[in-house]
Amino acid sequence: MTVAGSEMRLFNVTPFVLLLLVIAEAGFFTFFRNTLGIYASPVATAFVSLLIALLPLLNSSRPAKISPPETSRSHFASGWVVFVLGILFAAFKLHFIFSRFEINVESSDIIPAIHVYVQRLLSGQQVYSTFTELNGYHVEPNYLPLHWLPFVISKTLNFDPRWLAFSFLAIGIALYQASVFAKSSSLPEIIIKSALPHLVLLLFIQYEPEIFGRTVETLIAGYYLILFFSILSGSPVIKGIGILCCLLSRFSLVLWLPLYLHFLFKDDGKRTLKTVAIAAAGVLLIYIIPFLSQDWHSLARGYQNYSNATAGEWHPQSWQQPGEKPFSLFRGIGFASFFYDFAKDGVELKLLLLRKFHLLFSIAAVAAAAFYYFKKRPESKLFPLLALKFYFIFFFSFIQIPYTYLYLVPVFLSVFIASQLSFSKTREIGV
Repeated sequence: MTVAGSEMRLFNVTPFVLLLLVIAEAGFFTFFRNTLGIYASPVATAFVSLLIALLPLLNSSRPAKISPPETSRSHFASGWVVFVLGILFAAFKLHFIFSRFEINVESSDIIPAIHVYVQRLLSGQQVYSTFTELNGYHVEPNYLPLHWLPFVISKTLNFDPRWLAFSFLAIGIALYQASVFAKSSSLPEIIIKSALPHLVLLLFIQYEPEIFGRTVETLIAGYYLILFFSILSGSPVIKGIGILCCLLSRFSLVLWLPLYLHFLFKDDGKRTLKTVAIAAAGVLLIYIIPFLSQDWHSLARGYQNYSNATAGEWHPQSWQQPGEKPFSLFRGIGFASFFYDFAKDGVELKLLLLRKFHLLFSIAAVAAAAFYYFKKRPESKLFPLLALKFYFIFFFSFIQIPYTYLYLVPVFLSVFIASQLSFSKTREIGV
């Protein structure tokens, strides 16, 4: 006979399916990239990403409930050992990548441009005036402050800025590691979830080393991991910092942000006001007062510069063979290749059409997430992460230049989502 109110532990298959989907999603950007062809690959990638966004909703709708895990000291230690070993091994691999990829503007202008921002700030110049320092070209600066401001540290201390960017990713993974313990109790579960971000990182290191040698995308990924952690945190200060880090590095989350803030206001209006105040004060003190107020048109000029650079990538590069299609569009990532091949009229009109689709589908994704929220009223703190994942599917699928490095963030978001579902669950049973 079973005592009423007792609990029975059940196996939860959803997290294991999610783990496989995360590896598949990472594979579409690394070892499996373009294997299905330039058209099928991005569609398959989007489908896998969609499953990652939706499966946790199906899981949360079941009557079972998760018991609060009790994690022993040895389990804590094991998780942190995995973290340290993963970071050290990644750093070991990156050491050789940094030696292999020399920082120069001919290969990539990302890090050289950051050097210009930092040097201008340290020398007291107006940071957001037209660049002429990059091979004499006139370029309008378009990086937001937190995309370059941290590199004042590496410039002042005279070390490779790519290590500073990686340190932010390490901080983000450390916060991820801390969140794992809140949803995991058994040692195998902790080990598997602790190893997941390192496995994903090593896949990108192995198959896309240029991401780490020529960009600082690990900084952006670190910011977003801070955001993901903050969403699950109860601290309005941490939430405000998470929003600020992402908002002042890229505008990618702008359309999703109102839905997230509404979710927070519903939960606790006063604490949310504190979150908004912190983020707003940061934008004011870090960007508007010191930089944007010096030239109110710099933001618009920077956006126009980005648009011009995008148009350039929609033409074959100088190093390509005659008749070849633009390299960046035909790597099996994103939907830009469909518009290039199948949209009518010239390149400029094709690009304009893609931009319209990009905006339309991004707004529609947020609207669909909002519709689900107002209809189902999900209480789980995981919902904003799932809504962000759903939004990112369309935002990054329709992006004008699908650079591989941009997809570090959505893949790490998938990792974070997968870590928040427990491998087991308990259900109350009666007599």
